[in-house]
Amino acid sequence: MICFGVGIGLLLHWLLPAIDLSIGVLIGVIAFAFAFQIVARLMLSIPTNIEEGDEDAEAEEIKPSDVVYLVGGASSRRRRKRKGVR
Repeated sequence: MICFGVGIGLLLHWLLPAIDLSIGVLIGVIAFAFAFQIVARLMLSIPTNIEEGDEDAEAEEIKPSDVVYLVGGASSRRRRKRKGVR
């Protein structure tokens, strides 16, 4: 992962000399880690139990547990009603 980050950092520094090499490496490592996480989550969401001769497996409905969200939902914060404090 660090090797890809160094490669991306060198590329950024070569394309834009205003970006320092160390900052380019940091950007590269963070971008590669984020991209790797997304690809891994997508690969884990692919069903592996479908056989080649099974045509009915494609006609199955999608369950809510099969859906993968790349970005977590925002937490809904509700204000608590205060009880009569005196």
